[in-house]
Amino acid sequence: MRESNPQIYTIYLMNEIFRPLNHVSPVGFINSIRFYSRIFFDFQVKTIYDSLKLFLRNKKGRILDLGCGDGPYEHLINKKGEYIGADINNSDKFNYMKKNILIINEYKIPLPDLSVDYIICTEVLEHIQEPLLSIKEMNRVLVNGGELFLTVPWSARYHYIPHDYFRYSPSMLRKLFYGFSDCKIIPRGTDLLVIISKIMVIYLRNLIPRKFLGTINSMLALCVTPLILLLVFIGYIVLYLNLGSDNDPLGYTVIAKK
Repeated sequence: MRESNPQIYTIYLMNEIFRPLNHVSPVGFINSIRFYSRIFFDFQVKTIYDSLKLFLRNKKGRILDLGCGDGPYEHLINKKGEYIGADINNSDKFNYMKKNILIINEYKIPLPDLSVDYIICTEVLEHIQEPLLSIKEMNRVLVNGGELFLTVPWSARYHYIPHDYFRYSPSMLRKLFYGFSDCKIIPRGTDLLVIISKIMVIYLRNLIPRKFLGTINSMLALCVTPLILLLVFIGYIVLYLNLGSDNDPLGYTVIAKK
């Protein structure tokens, strides 16, 4: 990802009042609470976590986590797998500062050809200005027969401003991953789950007091907390019974083989 003008970045950052919470690794008591609380309340993360956990089950070999952030999913890799985290050199702008990772520079993954068995890449592609260059790099480092697990949002607000460039339809994802075989594109959630998630985002956004009116909004938001908890319960019913249409999901998961 190329650097944006620092002044423009600062202006956009000031206007992004409600930034996404950084997804921490469940290491230590406090971070474990943060991690599993987010999985429970955030259906976008919940659907990603469940599908990734299933994908990584019993996986062996070298597993590359592209755009790893704080490495929140490293613990899902069993002892027979080798975890390799990689991210851009300015990932601190996204509130991520994991150490001992590979640095991706100008779309180049610092690994030789055919060197990893699996690649996972969650909620990253929409932040890359030249996605095809990144996908070609994924194909280059992946062994023949290796597998890729990638997720993108569909129904998500403009976030990490200004580094949010795309929303990918299944048609576009198929075009981008033409170099892979056996490419499956799976919707995560339905339109009903999207509606529930949007209401929860509005609730959380109004919990943050901003001047006098914001304080009133925060008090009102606290008053409806029991209704929000009921909404979470309904959300799980919608999720597990797959109620609604998957033509307007939370996002898409791509599972492809080289």
